[in-house]
Amino acid sequence: SKLHDALAAGAPSTLWRLRASDGAVFGPVSPAQLRAWAEDGRISPAYEVSDDGQNWVPAVSVPFLEMHWKVQVEGQEIGPVNLRALRDLLNEA
Repeated sequence: SKLHDALAAGAPSTLWRLRASDGAVFGPVSPAQLRAWAEDGRISPAYEVSDDGQNWVPAVSVPFLEMHWKVQVEGQEIGPVNLRALRDLLNEA
């Protein structure tokens, strides 16, 4: 599929949409903007992304978002999130 081809290409040039757990859809945005959202901690592990608004995949499965990191804070696991988001989270704790 086009989505799988885009994921395999790394940081695709297509525009992306982000779907939150409550169904709200944001975008379309560039891959750079989507990654910035991941780095800012604005993308939850439960969120999904799409390059066409019809085929959705978990945001954590998109390589260029780099949402690979988890941490336990006071017994609660947080993540996976982007490393920059994790640093910000730990600095706030």
